[in-house]
Amino acid sequence: MGTSKVQGADALITLENVATGYGIAQALWDVSLELHHGEIVALIGSNGAGKTTMLRVLSGVLPLWSGEFKIQGQSVKGCTTPDLVDRGICHVPEGRQLFFGMSVEENLRMGAFALQKSSAEINKNLAWVYELFPEVARRRNQLAGTLSGGEQQMVAIGRGLMGEPAILLIDELSLGLAPVIVDRILEALQVIHRQRQLTIFMVEQDVEVALSIASRAYILENGRIVREGRNEQLMNDTAIREAYLGL
Repeated sequence: MGTSKVQGADALITLENVATGYGIAQALWDVSLELHHGEIVALIGSNGAGKTTMLRVLSGVLPLWSGEFKIQGQSVKGCTTPDLVDRGICHVPEGRQLFFGMSVEENLRMGAFALQKSSAEINKNLAWVYELFPEVARRRNQLAGTLSGGEQQMVAIGRGLMGEPAILLIDELSLGLAPVIVDRILEALQVIHRQRQLTIFMVEQDVEVALSIASRAYILENGRIVREGRNEQLMNDTAIREAYLGL
């Protein structure tokens, strides 16, 4: 099993033998993973594999039944979502979940709501988001509900960036979007990663999309991690190519 870092060294996020679920229905079994500073990592799996559940654990939406969750070596098991936001975790959910009756700029500013920042600092971050996504800047006064799916995804990512996170969790980035729009968002994520050295953990059903930007990936099947490796290892794995790429 390949990895790009020494196990346990300088881990920003650590999950150890995590199990959780909904009601009495278990969704994750014995899941362990690590995310390191400045990495882009993908979580790949088919519908129902447990990918969204994993992000809900990392963002504090879903409590652990067992196992351990650490940030920089300190246990955060049982911490609430606001606690984890304060520790630098931002979750861009599937479906964007924007405030459709508010303008684009109002949505973006909501991302900085919890920050103890001056108006000048917030405006500086806003200008950076508009520089990343000029498509969004041109629509700053439009209602978010009038945007295309791709534009809504850009606003959702921009809103997350306004909170100055250390780690960005992105659920199903490419879902329902045209390939040209997906490429545009991936390009922006690479700029974000390069300029801010953010750790990005992206859940993605499209393996080619995920491995085009991630340095390594975990593969989740039926609530269990079944493989982890660098992108080139996984792309050249015959079983993975057959299962996920139809090759």
